[in-house]
Amino acid sequence: MSFKSKVKSGVTSRGWPPERRRKQAERLRALKPWLKSTGPKTRTGKARAAQNAFKHGGRAVVMRKLAHMLALHHRLLRKIEADMQKSEASRLLSEFPLHSSPNPLFYRLL
Repeated sequence: MSFKSKVKSGVTSRGWPPERRRKQAERLRALKPWLKSTGPKTRTGKARAAQNAFKHGGRAVVMRKLAHMLALHHRLLRKIEADMQKSEASRLLSEFPLHSSPNPLFYRLL
């Protein structure tokens, strides 16, 4: 559909009759809202407005590779953590060997 609306039996395709469109145009010319729109005034607002046309790039090849590398790094850290917990458990078992007769203090801790 083109920007200009087509007239169909006195009503435009956008739903406004020509008379209403004319009155609205007059009101806008009198109010001149484009003169009052000054944009952001704070640093935060200006910084945010500066990013309006920024494309996020979330689907870029570099971002996909980075996400993949981070996932591999995360898996590696989990594996290292699990190995450390296993070695810590074996160290504790070697320091405190289990006996055939249970320690009565153990049951008190439960």
